[in-house]
Amino acid sequence: VTILVPTYRRPSMLRRALVSVIGQTRNDFIVCILDNASDDGGTERVAREFTARDARFRYIRREKNIGGVENLILGLRLVETKYFSYLADDDIWMPEFLEKAVFSLEKNEDAGFFGATCICVEVCGAPYLFTGPAHADGFYPCPESARVLWERGWPQQAAVLYRSEALKAVGEVPRILGFDLYLLTAIALKQGAVFSAEPLAFFTINPASASSSRNVDSVLKEWLFLRDAIAGHYAAPDESKDKLLRAWEKRMPGQIRMMTMLSLVRMENGDAARGVRLMRGYGRITWSGNIIGISVYLACLGAPVSRLISTAFRYRMKAFTFFRKSRFFLRYRLTKSGYWLAYRLTKGGAATN
Repeated sequence: VTILVPTYRRPSMLRRALVSVIGQTRNDFIVCILDNASDDGGTERVAREFTARDARFRYIRREKNIGGVENLILGLRLVETKYFSYLADDDIWMPEFLEKAVFSLEKNEDAGFFGATCICVEVCGAPYLFTGPAHADGFYPCPESARVLWERGWPQQAAVLYRSEALKAVGEVPRILGFDLYLLTAIALKQGAVFSAEPLAFFTINPASASSSRNVDSVLKEWLFLRDAIAGHYAAPDESKDKLLRAWEKRMPGQIRMMTMLSLVRMENGDAARGVRLMRGYGRITWSGNIIGISVYLACLGAPVSRLISTAFRYRMKAFTFFRKSRFFLRYRLTKSGYWLAYRLTKGGAATN
């Protein structure tokens, strides 16, 4: 297995991610640390610490920052093993991720990738949400595997292991932030996939990530690209493509809605207004969408009102997250060992930096 770890100026989190790799129960892997021209000193120091003590680790530093997507796509050219995965520097694996992922792909030779459930955690390590294909467990042939992705939800990249041959069959990887969902969809339309309902990784909801700093138009561009890729896929039956496109139509307005709220929080009112127009254009305005629309109108009245709206939506998001964390704690703290493992793993790696 080749493990690609793109990183930029997050030495504590990088250490945490690499510690989780070393702790895997399967150890035949190569780790390529892809440093996107970090200038903090700490990132390189952590990377070289691991390469000095373990020959399986390699450090590649870009001369200049080429963007997160390009950094990872260039890293894909380094893959020469049968399988590969990429682990963001703020995500971590449970100890048995690689072992179970490789075993599943060896057992199901038609599968192009393995995708497990993730536990979403805050930067501090507090878990509050499961994410991944709901109620999907086992091998799904194509194109049913693609339908599972779009109708039940897709695995976060922190919990995906790819068969390298599947990547070759996809061809050129697009330079969009949502290229991971494109990869999963393209592979699922050509090959089968194995899903696991067992949580095997932690995905960090990080406000400093690139996905949190996008605007409405960038999200629209990504999702229109995905729609065109599905519609133009020559190998998929028309019936399957129609089902995927209907799922796309249901999910896309929700992505626009989320980015519209984030734009209100950032006081980017023009971008938020663009989001409301798009939601109306796609006919997906609900009662909450109407509230967002009214909020955008009020925010445009002046800076004092805009700051008030920004604060209201910021606390709305915090309240929603608090509710999810509380529900997760009450439901899983006594029955799921992963709850306490989240705290131990997410805090233990950072504490050693």
